[in-house]
Amino acid sequence: QYYKFEFVVMCTGKYGDVPRMPVFPPGKGPEVFKGTVMHSLDYCKLSEEETVELMRGRKVVVVGYKKSAIDLANECAQANQVKGGQPCTMLVRTLHWVVPSYSIWGLPFSMFYSTRLSQLFYERPNQGFFRSLLCRLMSPLRAGVSKFIESYLSWKLPLGKYGLTPDHPFVEDYASCQMAILPEGFFDMADRGLVRFQR
Repeated sequence: QYYKFEFVVMCTGKYGDVPRMPVFPPGKGPEVFKGTVMHSLDYCKLSEEETVELMRGRKVVVVGYKKSAIDLANECAQANQVKGGQPCTMLVRTLHWVVPSYSIWGLPFSMFYSTRLSQLFYERPNQGFFRSLLCRLMSPLRAGVSKFIESYLSWKLPLGKYGLTPDHPFVEDYASCQMAILPEGFFDMADRGLVRFQR
């Protein structure tokens, strides 16, 4: 059987099924590190008790700042709320917009990007002349929606406090699937010193 699609999206990470580990020069990789090096996929295969046992009381570094990394850092912080617990450090190379819930200023998030009308704002492959013209005419509205969401996120989340405010528009992260939904209480953990951020 043959199927025709406009897009193919490959999503890897905690929610994928093939671990993708970086390649290091000889003598400069995980073998020289005294602790445990683990891909998020291998971590997810552990039971809840095993994950708590693995992270409790240890200094943990999570590399990344997208959905998998944020979820793991949050779980690490929860495991280390006990006396003697160590904070989890997130190594952040590229900043991305993160969303605390599925609503923006009380409006459903899907209203901004997941309706038939909102899809008219964005160009698609092989679209016709009139659709391209409409996208160009709608570009100020598209930028306005992005700014509207950015204003909410900057107000709702302590991004500036932790140096996590991206310098690119929200719509770029959304269009490239780089946006992440935050787990509940993530920045509360950061405020308590259980999650730290290192650029």
